[in-house]
Amino acid sequence: MPVQVSYPGVYIQEVSSGVHTITGVSTSIAAFFGRTAKGPIDRAVRCLSYADFIREFGGPHPLSDLAQSVRQFFDNGGTDCYVVRLAAGALPAKVTLRNLANTKNVLVATAKAPGLWGQDVKLEVDYNTPNPDDTFNLRVSYEAGGVVISQEEFSNLSMMPASPRFAPPFVTQSSKLIDLALDAGDMGVATDPTAFINTSTAAQRGYSQSRRPFVGTVAQLITELEGIFATKGKFSMSVNGSAPIDINLTGKTFTAGLTTLQEVADDIAVKMINPQLDSAVAGLKVKAQWDAVGPAGISAKVLRLTSDVADFSRVTVRRAPSAAEDLATALMLGLDQGGVEVGRWSNLRPVFNGTVFMGGSAFGDFTDGTNGLNAFAGITQGTVTGLQIAGSPAVSLPLATTAPGDRIFQQAGGALDGVREKLRIIADRINAEPNVPWKAELWGYHLALRKKQGTINDSATVTTTGLAGAGVLGAGFIANARRYSLGASGTGVFQSGGTAGSDGDAPGVAEYGGNSAKHTGFFALDKVDLFNLMVIPGDREVNEATYLQLLGPASIYCTQKRAFLIVDAPDSWTAVDRPVATATEVNTLRTLVVKDHAAVFYPKVVYSDAGIKKLIGPSGMIAGLMAR
Repeated sequence: MPVQVSYPGVYIQEVSSGVHTITGVSTSIAAFFGRTAKGPIDRAVRCLSYADFIREFGGPHPLSDLAQSVRQFFDNGGTDCYVVRLAAGALPAKVTLRNLANTKNVLVATAKAPGLWGQDVKLEVDYNTPNPDDTFNLRVSYEAGGVVISQEEFSNLSMMPASPRFAPPFVTQSSKLIDLALDAGDMGVATDPTAFINTSTAAQRGYSQSRRPFVGTVAQLITELEGIFATKGKFSMSVNGSAPIDINLTGKTFTAGLTTLQEVADDIAVKMINPQLDSAVAGLKVKAQWDAVGPAGISAKVLRLTSDVADFSRVTVRRAPSAAEDLATALMLGLDQGGVEVGRWSNLRPVFNGTVFMGGSAFGDFTDGTNGLNAFAGITQGTVTGLQIAGSPAVSLPLATTAPGDRIFQQAGGALDGVREKLRIIADRINAEPNVPWKAELWGYHLALRKKQGTINDSATVTTTGLAGAGVLGAGFIANARRYSLGASGTGVFQSGGTAGSDGDAPGVAEYGGNSAKHTGFFALDKVDLFNLMVIPGDREVNEATYLQLLGPASIYCTQKRAFLIVDAPDSWTAVDRPVATATEVNTLRTLVVKDHAAVFYPKVVYSDAGIKKLIGPSGMIAGLMAR
């Protein structure tokens, strides 16, 4: 509309014109197709530098010009490109991890992308978590020539399908190196309620075990417990992940006439605890039992509270706010008080790497008084005098911190946390010995020995010396390989099903052309926002006839995407570094492509590869110049 003049000055009136300005077409983003050393197949990966390409794809494939073409693109002014790795019949490296009882395949670790590179991916599992009897840590590293290229760490993983840190999806979604999945044959699918992992027989019920031993007859046990309940009866409890529920056993007494341990346990659960749980959450309950500690002659036992309502996943105990009224500390019940809490799916965890005192070959030895941890807790303190890791110097162990005839669970000052006290002494003595190539760690009640250096399959047994019964400690160590490896090179007893990775064969017309529905080959670019140039570098195993068949589909795709195909001239167009193409050959190639969306450049160019002169098609260089 006309400008309304109101006072003297300069006024501008814009008038539309039928003439449109000519806008340049962007040629800044290139797309490259071919073989690389590693990386995802049929997925367009964005690279903003050659360093990005090396990180994502590991470097050049010995028979492909793709890596050098990408480098020339950036060296000649390019700043942004996509790379699509192609191969025929490539396979990812994988390994299957088993449970501690060595009865089930639990997890399958698979390299993120196919290729030999996956066999350089190593895994390390440990139980050094806030709850060593429920969760685990996983370290994933990619190494080349003994040098760690990248490393990932995943902590506090769980095998409980409902956990937010359920290992398979958590690792798969977070890792750039591996996918992690339940073994389909033994575990099934986590979302299937009928799968083995979701059945009641797949795992023991979750429980919380006191580590405060009681010694004596049933009558003596009742008297001692009622004496504790007189002033200390409070704690809080969570069952199956419920909100903490305050429990008060202060002043509680047992039913008259009890004669067996189980009757005492039933009184604690049914009469004292469960009514308080049920009043907070209808139907919530636990069951109780006494687990034997040491040889039958000492009559020692510890209390265990087990979930008695679906999903039977766990029991956790916390101490009361007031120390004067707290029962959890007095009974060493709950993780913070020195107790043991075993989650329902913990026996389906992959096995730790290294040699670890677990208390027996099968999980659940916290409930066994004749083997494992409870057996060790009950032997006398002078029983074990030395320890030796196979191939290393012996380590002397003065484990008698109180009277030599006292039990391992007895502690200086009259406390009863002697088991961890003695395990800590062992760990400290091992770490203080410079000629022992193992590092000792304490994971709750598990003494872990991890070799500082060595091959992936290194493992060692542990022997102990001393009086009768010393084998209780040595026999409780479980030896596993130092690390797991994707592929078939691992020989650890707790892995199976290793599959070697394969780079496959050179891509053919089918691999380049791809499938539009599956977004493979050229159609991998369907998922990117924009690309302007397409480059198909040479490959020593892709012959000229195959290469010429690719140009038609490639140029048609470029036409659809408003992009431009840069073609390397066929090898037959050059002889002794000179162009020899005839008009017929040129015109024949012209008929294969959409001419206004493609151009051919030749002859080849010479470049220096570590001082060696080599020939390469100029498409990568030309793409860089166009982008610049």
